[in-house]
Amino acid sequence: MTHHRHGAVRWDIVKGITIGILIGTFSGTWLAAQLSTRALKIFFALFSFFTAPFGARLAHKTPVVTLKRIYAVFLIIVATRILWGAL
Repeated sequence: MTHHRHGAVRWDIVKGITIGILIGTFSGTWLAAQLSTRALKIFFALFSFFTAPFGARLAHKTPVVTLKRIYAVFLIIVATRILWGAL
């Protein structure tokens, strides 16, 4: 809600993409439930293979400080999930 209060949310865009997000979420979930584990592994391996070059180019253009902050947030999320699972 803070983003909204500061006028940082483009509600016209949110309204335009909401139906696509919902359809994609439900259809992706349904499709994943229909596929075998092997098929999902192959899909994610191919997806990673084809999107890795984009991620590498993006990482080279991004300032080091920003990358370190993103990685720090990622580590905090992973550590929190591990801790939560141990409780």
